[in-house]
Amino acid sequence: MKGLPDKNSKLEDYEIFADVDLIITDLDGTLIKGSEPVLGQIKKCINYLRRKKTQITIATGRTYFGAKSLMDDIEIKLGMPITLYNGGIVLEYGTNNVLFASLIPGEIVEDIKQILDLNRTVFYLYTFSISDNGLQGNSDTFIQEDVYAYGNGTNKKDINERDIIWLDQNYKFDLPPTAILIEKEKLSVKEKEKIILFLESNEKVSFTDSGNGFIEIKGCGLDKGIIFDILKAQPRYKINKILAIGDNDNDKELFQCADISVAVANSSELAIENADYICEHESAWGFLDMLNVLKTAKKYYIDKRNIYE
Repeated sequence: MKGLPDKNSKLEDYEIFADVDLIITDLDGTLIKGSEPVLGQIKKCINYLRRKKTQITIATGRTYFGAKSLMDDIEIKLGMPITLYNGGIVLEYGTNNVLFASLIPGEIVEDIKQILDLNRTVFYLYTFSISDNGLQGNSDTFIQEDVYAYGNGTNKKDINERDIIWLDQNYKFDLPPTAILIEKEKLSVKEKEKIILFLESNEKVSFTDSGNGFIEIKGCGLDKGIIFDILKAQPRYKINKILAIGDNDNDKELFQCADISVAVANSSELAIENADYICEHESAWGFLDMLNVLKTAKKYYIDKRNIYE
């Protein structure tokens, strides 16, 4: 792992970035944290790269509506696959075409209820479906996402600003969720040990216990790397070289599958270990570091190549 090329680097250090035609980015910790000035610069760089036939998409743990404003900001191409729920859902942006979906068996919810002290802690259930009753011409209205919760909480909105439907502890949840989030803050040491042991020994689910305040549970064997299988299986996307950028443990598989992997400066130790390059700056400023490298590479290699051809 090494730093991204900068003004002190040799021109040939940029060449590997010249033919990148897709950027896959994480959101939280990578693109979310940034002031208006840097976000404006990011949009300008993305527009430049788009003119050079480099597209962008996301691979995030967020829900569709939790990621929607960022997807609009970076203007993801219609029909480009987006990865949500850390690989639980892969959807063609703006078309409602679900390319991949994985659900968590309903009995897992009951098992978690038995392990946790719901008088103290909270866990959230996320469901995803495509409705037949949307408004023509507005793909968002066909997407149905709901957030349910068990436990001792009073908040009306979740981390994605979606309304929470609070459930009685005795209510048996009969919808297979796409994702489950367990708040770590109120877990006792013993509870956390028990829930981790349960998840590690359960072949029906996989999980991430990283630095965002939640234990994230998803279907067995799922990770953000699922998007690479889909891109390779569908020649219509015409993607040859992919750069992935992220910051956390759940970006490991994304980094391992990408042709070039980049970690922003605030990344977890595991993310950095699996990255080819590390940015000078954190979060959105680090994302801008990466875009500027691609911009320089396109300028000096692609543009000049076109002049001489």
